[in-house]
Formats: sequence, C-alpha cells, structure tokens
Amino acid sequence: MKHGKMLLSLLLTLAMLLSMSVFALAEEVEGETAETPAEDAATEEVVEEEAAAKMTVRCVDADGATIRDQQEDYLDLSKDQVLDEKSTRPNIEGYTYQKTMVGTDEIVKLTVSHDDSGAVVTATVRQSGVESEKKLTGSETVLFVYEKAEEHTHSFDEGKVTTEPTCTEKGVKTFTCSCGETKTEEIPALGHDWNEPGYTWAEDNSSCTAQRSCKRDASHTESETVKPAETVTKEATCTEKGEKSLKATFTGEAFAEQSKTEEIPALGHDFAHGRCKRCDEKDPNFKPKLTDNTNGHASWGTDYKVTSDAARKDFQKVLIDGQELSSSNYSVAEVNGNTVVTVKGSAIKSLKVGQHSIAVVSETGTAQRNFSVSDKPKTGDADMALWTGLLLLSAMGAAAVTLTARKKFSAQ
Repeated sequence: MKHGKMLLSLLLTLAMLLSMSVFALAEEVEGETAETPAEDAATEEVVEEEAAAKMTVRCVDADGATIRDQQEDYLDLSKDQVLDEKSTRPNIEGYTYQKTMVGTDEIVKLTVSHDDSGAVVTATVRQSGVESEKKLTGSETVLFVYEKAEEHTHSFDEGKVTTEPTCTEKGVKTFTCSCGETKTEEIPALGHDWNEPGYTWAEDNSSCTAQRSCKRDASHTESETVKPAETVTKEATCTEKGEKSLKATFTGEAFAEQSKTEEIPALGHDFAHGRCKRCDEKDPNFKPKLTDNTNGHASWGTDYKVTSDAARKDFQKVLIDGQELSSSNYSVAEVNGNTVVTVKGSAIKSLKVGQHSIAVVSETGTAQRNFSVSDKPKTGDADMALWTGLLLLSAMGAAAVTLTARKKFSAQ
C-alpha cells in the first residue's frame, strides 16, 4: 500500500512537468507567429523609405505630354545637392529646353539638404518674375519642359582645311553651320610635282642613271639606271685614237634618251720578229739574234743550219766572214715566224778549218755569230770506219743464223 502511494505521486509529478513543457512550447510558437507580421511591416516600411528617397524626373513638352520618361534619373534625397538653371539637361533631338517645373511653379533652383528630421527639399520658384522659397515633400515630380524646335536648314561656311593633303595622302576640309553642326569633304591627294630629271654617267661610262625628285617632298624620288649601247664610229690604230658613241635609252617616259661620245685609246704596237703584227711597223728597238743547234760547230762537208729571230719576209742575204754568200750555196725557210738559213755542205768544204763568222742580214737588223769548221776526215780513218762497219754487220748476220738454227732444232 505504501509503495502504491509513492508510485502514484511520482506519476502525478511527471504529468505536471509534461504539461508545463507543452504550455511553454505553445507560447513560444504563438510568440513567433505574432512577431512575423511586425517584421514584414518593418520591411515594407524600409522599401517605402527607399522609394521615397528619390524624386521622379520626367521630360515633357509645353503641353505636358511626356517626351521621355526619365524614371531612371531620380533626384537622390539621401545626399545634399543643388539643381539649378545651369545644370545640364537631357539633350532631346528636335526639342529645345525651356524651363523646369514642379506643379505650377517654375523652379529656378532646387536644393536638397538634411537636418535631424531627415531630407529637406527647398525650391526657389519664380512667379511673374518674382522668386520665393517653397518647401517640397520630396514626393513631387520634377518636369523638364521642352519646346518643339523649328526645322533648321543648315548654312555651312566656306570650310577650313583640317587635314592637309600630301602627294600620296588625301586631306580633309571641314564645314561648320551656325547651329554648330559640321560636315567634312575629302580633298584629293595632290600627286607629285616633279623637278626636271638629272642624268649621271658612271666614271667609266658603263651605265647612266636618270633621277628626279618631287618639289613638295624631296624624299619622293624616281630613278632608273641603264647600260648604254656602244657604236664604234672611228677605229683606233696603233698610233691614233678611235671614237665610239654611247646611247642610254630609258623605259620611264619621264626620262629622255642620253648620248655622248667616248675616246678609244690608241692600241699601241704589238711587236714580234721585229715588226708590229697590226701595222707592220718596224720595231726600232729590235736587235735580231742568231742561234744554231750544234753549239757553234760546223762539220766539214755537211750542211750548217742557223736561225734568226727576224721575220722571214725581211731576209736579205747571208754573210760568211763578212763576204756575201751566193744564194746557190744556201736555202732560206720560215719556222714559227723565224728565218732559218741552211748553208750547204759544199760551201762549208770551201772554208778553212777553224773559226769563222756567219751573219743573216734582214731589213730589221743583222743577226750574227761565230762558228768553227772541223778538219775533213782522213782517208785511213775512213777505211777503218768502213771495215769496222762491215765487221759489225757480219757479226750481226752470224748471230741471226745461229738463232734461227736453234729454233729449228728445238722444233724437231
């Protein structure tokens, strides 16, 4: 029994605590529900304050009809500012600005300032030329009033060159109307104003260059270089100068053909064998030489050959020991432009053994040298030579017969 009462008391206590918790929860929920409208109201109030922080501006014509809705152009009441007649107005094509209005009042100046209560909007208004101060609530609409502009016909001046044209670049001319409107006109490029061409020949006359420059700008040039054609008008000789004409022809139409004459130097003599190859003039400094191939020795009874470097056509005679040799005792030939004289052996036989001189006389000079004549061979010596030759031939014949016999024996 005692335990039953204690259990009952415990259950009653738990039930009381549970009831208190539910009640407290209900009050909390009810309190939140009650506060929500208050917060929404505060939000709406803030929105209204933000909306009311700006004044509406609108552009209208003289009849009040809206020309442009300037809803985006609010007057900000959150900061101090002044809007007066000198303030910039929207520029609307076809209209001219007249005045600023609030209701029926013409605004000369609109001032936004602040005190403890908030924004203070003061308008300086003009009525019949009299100005006075007027307080505004800030909810009014400011009107920019415009008047339809009369159609304008431009009257441009004579224009002014604003970009000077050059030889290659166009220029610009600008015209201005009394209303301030401008227009431009293109000025054609001037083109080059060329000076007269100048012509320059190379120092060796191998080329000719034509060039001209612009009078307006010397850096603008045209040039052409050509190789002249040559024509010999007088042939040069060994002793006399010649002459040739040079003609330079250009492809550019602005350049004229140029011509001049040039001297051809005298060729000078080209001597060989005592005469000039070109004009056959004698070489005044020529001294002919005489040579042989036997070291100055002539064998008794055999031909003796000498060579003069004088030309064959200039040959005149042969002298031996200063005496002219009969032409029947020698022959004359030309070899490589030289004069080759062969003295016959019969003439050599007539000379004494010992030293002699021989000279070949030519129109361009005399070439001479000394030579010796050897003694004639002795008869005994000649017989000995003959027998020696026969003995040699016999030996060669015997050797040939022996060789042939051996070949036959080997073959058998």
